[in-house]
Amino acid sequence: MSAEEVIEEVAKLCKLFHAKEVILYGSRAKETARERSDIDIAVTGVDDLAEAKQRNLSDSFVLSGTSAKFSITFDLSWKVMKDILVQYYAITGFVAGSPREVLREAYKANLISDESWMEMLKVRNELAHDYDCEIVKKNCHVIVEKYIDLFYAFEDTVKALKMEI
Repeated sequence: MSAEEVIEEVAKLCKLFHAKEVILYGSRAKETARERSDIDIAVTGVDDLAEAKQRNLSDSFVLSGTSAKFSITFDLSWKVMKDILVQYYAITGFVAGSPREVLREAYKANLISDESWMEMLKVRNELAHDYDCEIVKKNCHVIVEKYIDLFYAFEDTVKALKMEI
């Protein structure tokens, strides 16, 4: 697939999912990519998850969507943290590390200021095995009332970091 085709496909997906911003990172952004290097992009869309604040949290469709959006947003967040730690802080001892290791290092580097990210990791892991929406029902209010704000705070940190670079 050519670069133009990739851009066209990403643009379609962004329009479909109402993405706010697409950020290219990794070897292609640093212009160190090889012929077979993958394309690393981050898509900001926390607002979609925040929409749950205006929805009926007892509706199974809303619960399912909130669970999926939370998990995706969490996974993108910790992977962006990992890239920032490696690229901008030159912290490489955990490159193949788990989300838990990345969160610990991100906390030490002040990328995140709240240990609630460890709670978020636990919830995300539990949601992977939530086949009847019971786990999301138990955690939906904390996702909506606390975790969304932590995603926004991290987004602000990333934007501030981009300004410094």
